[in-house]
Formats: sequence, C-alpha cells, structure tokens
Amino acid sequence: MYNEPLPLGDPRLQRIPRSPVLGTGSLGRASSERWPRIDAHGRACYTTTGRVAILQALRCIGVVEGDAVLVPTYHCPTMIEPVVRLGAEPRFYPLGADGMPQIDALGALATGRVKALLAAHLFGLPQDFSALRRFCDERGIVLIEDCAHAFFGRSATGPVGSTGDLVIGSLPKFFPAVEGGCLVVRKPGLALPSLRAPGLVHELRAAWDSLELGAAAGRLGWLNGIVSALSALKKRLRGGASPAPAAATPDAQAEALETIVSHRIDQRASAVVRWLVRHTDVERSAARRRANHQAFARLLANETAVRPLFPQLPDGAAPYVFALWVDDPEPLYRTLRERGVPLYRWDIVWPGTPVRAGDVGPAWATQVFQLCCHEDMAIEDVEMVASTIRQESRRTSR
Repeated sequence: MYNEPLPLGDPRLQRIPRSPVLGTGSLGRASSERWPRIDAHGRACYTTTGRVAILQALRCIGVVEGDAVLVPTYHCPTMIEPVVRLGAEPRFYPLGADGMPQIDALGALATGRVKALLAAHLFGLPQDFSALRRFCDERGIVLIEDCAHAFFGRSATGPVGSTGDLVIGSLPKFFPAVEGGCLVVRKPGLALPSLRAPGLVHELRAAWDSLELGAAAGRLGWLNGIVSALSALKKRLRGGASPAPAAATPDAQAEALETIVSHRIDQRASAVVRWLVRHTDVERSAARRRANHQAFARLLANETAVRPLFPQLPDGAAPYVFALWVDDPEPLYRTLRERGVPLYRWDIVWPGTPVRAGDVGPAWATQVFQLCCHEDMAIEDVEMVASTIRQESRRTSR
C-alpha cells in the first residue's frame, strides 16, 4: 500500500500527530478495572510538566544540596535536571537488557546521603519493582516510580504506580493535553505540594491550543472548520509569524539541559488539562496503543538492519512507544527525521553519565528509536511509518 518512494518532508508523514490530540473519539470511560491508573493509587496532584513532578517529588522528601539520587544511565535529560537543580548528585546505575536496574550494582552506589532511587517503566512496558522495593526499604531509600511512559497498566505483580513511595507521570504522553505532569504521594507522612492556579490567560491558551491541535489533525468533526478558520485568522492578525502549537515531545524536552521554567514550578496544570485527564477514554487509548505496537512488531519483524527491541507486548502494557533497535543508527535517524517520521531517541545524555560493561544504557541512547504508537495514530499511519523505515533502512545499510 505504501511501497512507492516518498519525498523528503513527506506531508503524509508530517501530518501524523506526535502525541494524543483532542477529537470526537477522545472522551469516554476514564476508569477501567483492566487498566488501572497511577493517580488512583494515592493522593494526586497535577503539575505543569513531568519534570516538575519529579522536582516536587524530590522536594517532598527533603532532597537538598549534598544529597544523592540514584538514576538510570538510559534517560531523557528531563529525568536528571530536577536532581541537579536541587543541588543533589545524580548517581547513575546500569540497566539490564530487560530495562530493569541491575540490583547487584546498586549496593555500591547506595552509600552516603542517598535519599531516593528513580526507576522507570521504560517504553510503557510494566516492570516488577518488588526487588527494588525491598532494596530501598532495607536502606531507608525512597523509591520514586517513574510512570512517565506508563500512566495505566499492570505488571505480573500489580498495577503500575502501586510500588513506589511517590509516583510521577507525564500527561501529554497519554492524554490530549498540551501540558502537565502528575505526582502521586503514597508514603504516609508526606504531604502533597501546595500548587497555585495559573492565570486566566494561560487557562484560555491551554484550552485553545487543545482545540487547535485537534482541528489541525482533523479530529473535531463539524468543529474542524470553525477552529481552523479562527486559527487562520489569528495567524493573519499576527502577520503569519506565530506557528501552530506543538504537542510536547521527548525531543523538544531534550533540546537543552535546563528546561524547567521557574515561575511554573509551583503552578498546577490548567483546568482543561485536569478535565481531560478525568474524561479521556482509557479503554480506547490502551486498545489502540496495543494494536499499533503489535502492528509495528509484525511489520518490522523480518528486517536485517533493524529489529523490535521487545517484540512481545506484555498483557498489562498500554505502551507509550515502540522501541526499535537499529544496527547503524546515525544515517537512518537523520533520514527518517527529515522525512517526517514521528520518532525520537534519548541521544542527549547527561554529562558525567558513566559507561560500564554490561550496561545497555549507552547503546540504547543512540541505537534505540522510540516510534510513536499512541491512540490517535491510525493503522494506516503505522503501516506508512513501517514502510518508510523498511525502505530507508535497506537503502542506508547497503
């Protein structure tokens, strides 16, 4: 269906939403027994971003200058920035091929003033953190469960977000929201941060941006024309200088090592974002993410230069992305980005991250591509992306 050569900057690829967008099918059943939510496992608040949620979690447990936090070698810089901003030391632990922290290596790192361990459900594949729970309990270390990639789902031992003392999430990855993070406090004796409301202008802008993104993707039904016309009028009044709003993406967050906006640290997410979190259809989201992930696994299974990193999708996973291993990543990544394929990688590594034998983190940073597979990608979008990857990987690997 998509075997013909595609030009650079192909508009069919560029039109694919990079994250969930508001549409006529977005809203529905927000709770599901099969797909438990992280914000159902404790006291929750909604921050302006996921990185701010990490910062607030560290504040909750009193992390200050001179303390240390255990963090993975495979990371987006926004996972590490909150630690450094508070003056603490990030201590990088190695990961195994399953994406789990290497427990044997943690003991040597958990010395001195180690306050917390940050562990992530990478790519949205739920992990069993029970061994980490025991490790932290034995040493008086707070476990922060990073669910930025896994807002709903369950591992073999329980729901995601039910193991950590504190849990963080990222809203634009799982909801048609233009901003937002989530902090869940589960440990008794810890208080939720007191967050102030954003101003009226920001509230209106967040609501409009959600509508504008939905209309740009053609998802608002009869409202598409009205919103698109108003958007065009806005651009004309501004002289065409204002670009359409863009949903948050891992690449945009990784442009620099200092991305936290100081005046928004103690603000809560906008009202429309919080409303969307309470009304987005969880069943639809999980089902379509799983179908897209499984389609990628099928369509890219027999290639020689690329392969699925985790071809089997666990039953309890509502994945964030499809992880693709690439043998020769540099030429392919550059080409696919130029073509407009919706994918990312975590190739901006925090300065000082060590390289250890047996640690997959350094290789994953460059050789693992994260392909979007969210619910607002149609199966035709997945087929077109997979076809483009097949074509270009065969061409660049000759």
